[in-house]
This record gives sequence, structure tokens and C-alpha cells, in this order.
Amino acid sequence: AYIGINGLPILNTLILGQQKRPYGLSTLASSRYNALIERPLGVEAFNEDARRIGIQSYGVSNDRVYNWRYGAFMSENVQNSGKIFATTENGVYQAEFAGRFAKTFWYDEQSDGRNYGHWGVSGSVANTDPNAANNQARFRTRPESRTSSRWLNTGRIAGADRYALWGIEGALNFGPLNIQSEYQVVQVHRLADPSVVFQAGHIQASYWLSGEHTPWNRDTGTIGRTLPFDPFSPDAQGDDPRGGAWQVAIRYSYADFTDDDIFGGVGNSLSIGLNYWWSSRSRIQINYMKGRISDSSVVAGENTSGTPRNGSYGILGVRYMVDF
Repeated sequence: AYIGINGLPILNTLILGQQKRPYGLSTLASSRYNALIERPLGVEAFNEDARRIGIQSYGVSNDRVYNWRYGAFMSENVQNSGKIFATTENGVYQAEFAGRFAKTFWYDEQSDGRNYGHWGVSGSVANTDPNAANNQARFRTRPESRTSSRWLNTGRIAGADRYALWGIEGALNFGPLNIQSEYQVVQVHRLADPSVVFQAGHIQASYWLSGEHTPWNRDTGTIGRTLPFDPFSPDAQGDDPRGGAWQVAIRYSYADFTDDDIFGGVGNSLSIGLNYWWSSRSRIQINYMKGRISDSSVVAGENTSGTPRNGSYGILGVRYMVDF
């Protein structure tokens, strides 16, 4: 839940409550519009479940070229802990400040936005309790599929008193072709041990076989909802009586959560997808993911004290989605 107010001087739009932290394009894009079933490895690891309790300002320039958002957040994941303002056993609030600045450097008005270009930068600085059992310096993720456990996992990093995240992102769209890429790095400071650095990135391309395009929202710097030219109708007429829209996608993801004495794993994943959109609000997605994890001490998703080892996997995923 959240509450907001528009039209404020300087702050523009201000929202208080449970909301997404501004960690980059893939985080801020709605899962209702994503070309692949799950988000990339690093995006999920550095921003687990995305939303936190906080206060955030949203703004856009008059020409809609620049947009930004920034705010302060509690690091506690409310949907897991059930606690809104949870302190550690030492009475420490684990909080952070995060922001994102983005530019739509190209937007083709004549084609109604079928061609555009975007770049953005984001960052966060967080305070954590180095002596707490629920230290929020932990980064973990599933293998781009909803497995019951996280296959890449640093565990809670003992002695970590703060960390910083930095990210860069970009997107290009040429008619039915959409290309996106991001890179993020996190540096964790530890009191008694050397700092550790984790990094992740991905590149993704998608293509509308039926000629639609992936819309762009210049006010928020995020992708929007595609409207099929001919939504499915059982009694449709014409060359294709079935209607609907077809989309294909491919993505390579990389994530490195192993550094010094932390063996959270190094992951490489290649995903391919085929989507059929009955309408703008209903679709079926079929994804195949082939990946490899190395230098990982993760056992059963939570125990991070095992012997580092390597392995590979293949996953077939299917999702039928309706949103309203």
C-alpha cells in the first residue's frame, strides 16, 4: 500500500509506502510486459522482490527527455518478514538511499514511438548491521525460473556494515526489434575482512513476428504494454482468422557472486522464448533456459558453507498470464 501527492514544487510526485526501489530498467519494468518469464540473474539478486517501504520522489522534464526518481527506503523485505520497520536485535534500522536518472535520447514522433533510444544510471548506498542475524547484506537469486530455492546465494555476509550499488542501462527499439542491456556492480564493506565485489549484467533482444512494437513510456523511462494489431477472436476474418500477436526473445545473463571467502557462485544463463499474445492482457510464454554455475558453495539454496563446485542445468518453463 502507498499514498502519494502530485504537483509538488521540486519534489514533483512524492509517494510514501511500499514501492519499487529505482535499481534500473529491468526492475522497474512491469512483469506484465516482459518478453521472458523471469527477470535476469543480477536484477533479482540485487533487488530481491523489488519493493520496500520508503518515500520516493518522481520527476520528468517538460520535454519528456529526462526522468528521475530518488528516495530513502528500509532494507527489510516486508513480504517475507511481515515487519514494516524492523530493527535488528541491536536496535539498528537498516536503511538505504537510492536513485535513478534516465534519458530518452531518441523518440520518433512520426512513427508514434516505434523507434527510440534510452540510457540510464542508478545507484544505492545502504547501511547494514554487521553483528545482526538478519543483516541485509545478502544477494541471492533463482536460475531465471521459479525454483523453490535460490541457486546463487552469498548468504548473509558477516561483518558487513554497508554496501553500494551502481548500475548502467540502455535500450534501443527499431520497429518490432527491441534491444536492452544492463550492468550492475555491488561493493560490500566489511569491518574485519576485505571488501567484496559482486557484479552482474545481461543483454536481451526481442522481436514481434506479427509487426507490433514494444512501447516506451517517456515519463517513467520504462517499457509499456503492447497492443496486438488483431487481438484473438474465434470468429475473426481475414488472412489470419486466429488473430493475436507473436513474439520471440533471447537473453544472455551473467552474475558473479564469488569473491574472496564468499562463494555465492558464478552464473551464466542463456534463455530463449516464444510468446503468443491473445490480447494486450493475456498471453502464453514458453522459455528454455540453459545455464552453468561455478565456484558455488550453496547447498539446498540456503546453506552457503559447502565445498565450492560446478554444475550445469536446462529448464523448460511455460506460463499463461492474464492481468486485469
